[in-house]
Order: sequence, then C-alpha cells, then structure tokens
Amino acid sequence: MSYPTARAQIPSYAYAPAQANKRTGFIKNLIWLYAFLLLIEGGLRKWVLPGFSDWLLLIRDPLVIFIYMAAMSKGCFPRNGFIITLFFLGVFALLGSLCTNDVHGIVLVYGLRANFLHIPLIFVMGSILERKDIERMGTFFLWSGVLMSALIIYQFHSPQDARINFMPGAQIGGIIGAKGRFRPAGTFSFITGIASFYPLVTAFLFQQFIGKRQFKWIVTAFFATAVACAIPFSISRQNALACGLVILFSIPAALWAGRNIRYLYRISIGSAILAGILSLIPFFAEGVSTFMERWTSSTGEDSGGVQTALVDRYLSYLTDPLTLDAPFFGYGIGMGSNAGAKLLTGDVGFLMSEGEWSRIILEMGPLIGWFFIIYRVALVCHLGLKSMNAAQKNRDPLPFLLFAACLPLVFNGQWNPPTILGFAVISAGLCLAACNNPPPVDNAPTYAAASKNTARRQLYR
Repeated sequence: MSYPTARAQIPSYAYAPAQANKRTGFIKNLIWLYAFLLLIEGGLRKWVLPGFSDWLLLIRDPLVIFIYMAAMSKGCFPRNGFIITLFFLGVFALLGSLCTNDVHGIVLVYGLRANFLHIPLIFVMGSILERKDIERMGTFFLWSGVLMSALIIYQFHSPQDARINFMPGAQIGGIIGAKGRFRPAGTFSFITGIASFYPLVTAFLFQQFIGKRQFKWIVTAFFATAVACAIPFSISRQNALACGLVILFSIPAALWAGRNIRYLYRISIGSAILAGILSLIPFFAEGVSTFMERWTSSTGEDSGGVQTALVDRYLSYLTDPLTLDAPFFGYGIGMGSNAGAKLLTGDVGFLMSEGEWSRIILEMGPLIGWFFIIYRVALVCHLGLKSMNAAQKNRDPLPFLLFAACLPLVFNGQWNPPTILGFAVISAGLCLAACNNPPPVDNAPTYAAASKNTARRQLYR
C-alpha cells in the first residue's frame, strides 16, 4: 500500500541540499569577509596602517576576483544578460580610453575596477545566498550599527584634532559640519561611508517592525535608538535623506506584507515617543541642534531654500550630462575619480565633475557613457520590479526595503569611492538574494512530518 506524500505541499525554498551548501559554503564565507572588510577598511587606513592608506583602498579587489574564481570553479557563477552586457561595456570603455591622447595606465586600471569589477558580485550573491544567510547578515549590520553609533557619538564629542577623528593619510579632522564640528565618519574613510551604511541598517531595522521579527521588542528598540542617534550626530543631510527614503518605502512594503494603517500609526507613535525621550538627554540634544544648524545653513534663504539646495542640485546631476561637450571616446576612464586626480596632479579632488553621470560621460564619451548609464538604470528597474513582485507575492517587505537602501547608490551614486561602491554591491546583492529566497511559511511542517500526517489521515479515513 502506497501513501501520497506531501512533498508538493512544501515550498521549494524549504529544502537546502547538503551538496549545494558544501559547494557554496566557501564562497559565502568570502562574501562575509568582503562585508567585514567594507566596514573596517577605513579604520585600517586611518588608525592601524596609515602608511599603507593608498594600498588598503583596494583591499577588497583581490578578494572579489577570488570570489569569482571560486564561483566559476564550483559552477555557481551566474551567466545572464547583465553580466554579458557589463563585460562588453568594459571592453569598449577600455578600447575607447586607449584611443585618447594621454593614457595613464594606473588611472585606467583604477577606472575599470571602479566601474566594472565589483558589479557581478551582485548576481553572485543573488544566486548563492539563502534566506538564513540574509538574516544573519542583517543581524550583523544591526549590531554593527549599534557599535558604529557609539563610535560616532564619541567622535562627535572628541576634539577635532584627536586621533579618533583623523582622515586617511592626514592628521586632521574630516569635513566641517556645523558649530565648528566635523562630520564623524565612524570606521569609514569619509562621511559618505556613514551615508551608505545606515540606510542598509535602517532597512533591516524596519524589517523587524513590519516583517518577520527576529528579536524581542526591547532589542529592536535598542537598534532603533542607535539609528536615531546616528542621523543627527553624523551631521549629514545625505544620511538623513537616505534613511528617510527607506522609511518612506516601508509604507507600501508594510501594506504588501498585510499590515494595516493602524499598525503604521503605532510605529509612528512609538518613533515619536522615542524621539521625545532622546531629546531630553543633553548630549543627544546637542547633536540635534548641530544637525539642525547644518540643515538650516545649507537649506536656508541664503542658500536658496530647500528647492535650490537639495532638489535643484540633485536634478542638475541628472540633466547636466545632456549639455556636456565631451570627446567621442571621452578623456579616459578613471580620470574623474579622486584617486585619478591624485595620481595625475598630486591633489585629491574632482578633475571633471562631482555628479556621477557627468563623470561617466566625460570619462567614457557620450556613446559608451550613455550606454553605461542606461545599464545602471536598467539594473535599478530590474531590482525594483523584482523586489515589488517578491514583496507582493510573498508578503515579505525585506526585498523592497533593501531596494530602497540600494536605490540611490546604484542609480547615480559615486562608484569611484570604494566604500560607496561596496555598499551599492552589498545592498543590491542582498536585495536580489531576498527576492530569490522568500521566508519559509510559519509553522510549515517538515517533509517527514507532512508525509507522516498525510499517511495517518489516509489510514484512518
């Protein structure tokens, strides 16, 4: 007598074959190392090995090549339209740069690694990371956010010439913020690392609010306090706006997850209560007042208001490339980066443009440059549509929250700074992996239990 099994009733993602785990376990460890180095490489450059600051800038490059080699050897390296298109864009960008008059070999190699080397890691992560890996990495970033916030507060209250506030390669503080204080960079080289790190932490934080909760409420409130402290003490408008974008995206994500408006009201009220309690603490109030002065001075009437200081400035980054007069093959890939400027002139700065799209056009020329911009826009659309579909179909808000974290970084974030590029890759890779790995159904029976229960029902029927 044969009994029907319940295997068809169990979702496919509930199975993790031992052979597949053995095949990809080593690669997952390398991805963990990539994420860990992303968090500490700035600290190594500033405090541990300042004499090797320039070399440590590229510390993750050999690792990402090793990840690709391991993935190819295990048969896990993805082959899709994005990977193939990126390869040909890299080849054409290289050939176009070689057609320019003055080619600096090191600058050319740096430009190639910044624009093309790390991007396939997004798809490697999306193909091998499982749900448990994503959740463990989320836990890692949440606890890292707590430690990072403590460090930021310490840097904020330390003298600006203290060693804790040194910049890479220089015994001086960072970029001025407000009230004579520099913007603390945590373990990163510059404040842009903070503005790229905390949106990812915020995405995992709001997953605890509107998705499947992994921690008790007291621990989640601890994480929320860390994020709330980081926004004012970083004195960074970019950080505040990027975290605000994740919070904004959490509204449709919550609705797709089956949460009603009343649930969102409770989150809003809880956030207001937390902000009110923190405002009563003197050292936190000082951070808020410093941040507000930075915001007012940069968006006040003297600066043209919010529209001129923020909206018009951001729109100019998107429209300026339309008016550029660049050579057909550009001036050479890598020349628009800070590293390229230092190699060519001896000073760190922007030789071409601070806007990412303008830099791409000036480096690669209008033809290859616009194709590369379209590639990045297409990647954003792919992640956005895939995360929306996953959130609606599986009632899982995490993919859409992670998409909000990576959206500004992939769309037109500066990829020449290694930290911004690293967080663009990590957050986009986690977003893609979350789309491919929905959470298991609560209280879902195992295969053996389901088969046993089905057989018992058939026996007593």
